[in-house]
Amino acid sequence: MNSPDEYQSAPGATPYDNFTAGKKDSDGRAIKTVIGRHRQFIVYITEENYVAWNYDQLPARLRPAITELQQLNGIAKSNLGSKSRPQVAALLGAALYAALLSPEGENPLSHFQSARNFIYSKCTRIARLSYELFSLFFGCIVIAIAFYLYKYLGTSLDFRTALLVGTAGGAIGSIVSIFQRGRNLKIDPFDSWIILGLQGLTRVALGAIFGMLLVVASKANIALGHFSAEPWALFGLSVGAGFTERWIPELLGAHSGTIQPGSERE
Repeated sequence: MNSPDEYQSAPGATPYDNFTAGKKDSDGRAIKTVIGRHRQFIVYITEENYVAWNYDQLPARLRPAITELQQLNGIAKSNLGSKSRPQVAALLGAALYAALLSPEGENPLSHFQSARNFIYSKCTRIARLSYELFSLFFGCIVIAIAFYLYKYLGTSLDFRTALLVGTAGGAIGSIVSIFQRGRNLKIDPFDSWIILGLQGLTRVALGAIFGMLLVVASKANIALGHFSAEPWALFGLSVGAGFTERWIPELLGAHSGTIQPGSERE
């Protein structure tokens, strides 16, 4: 690497002119792309798709930009796959270069908004997909067990087999509900797989329970009693019970002439 004194003799030259694609930086990392260079600093992307920078004397007002870069880099590395890394690096590199160029009085963090939105959006989509797949997995297990027991106990619609019909229908309804409302699900993009799995299991379990409650209400002639001897009718109604969480409380509340607490529509 040439010394800074050599560059001072050439008009417009900077100490970072020899940082070019294909060469290595002072830490031995191969440079893939140079985002921008200045007489005091340079921002570039390494072959590993990480944003690197070098600044002669970083002003205190620009240090939050480096912290933001490190935080977003960490989030992307922990939550996003390798296919997203080039795009993340390009966004973060451009944001960092613009932030380091920001004048006095300007918030350098404002330049990271696009990169932050992209990373958070990607993480949210991955979390939603994981939640949906966990729900589908647990739902399929519940449905398989219910139908196996249904065949084992016999297909006559006694109370036990009716409960299994309601369980399977409620689980199916909960899965349909999750996938139908997938884009609007409120998911923390940084929840662990364990948390997402528990959320999916809880939603499927609630659907199965609501399906069972509908069968109980029908068999006890509390509500929809005229369907109690019809397996397909109970199955279809159980799917609806699993799909709509409020339906069973409202159904029971309407039968008793009151609305159950917490069952009002928002």
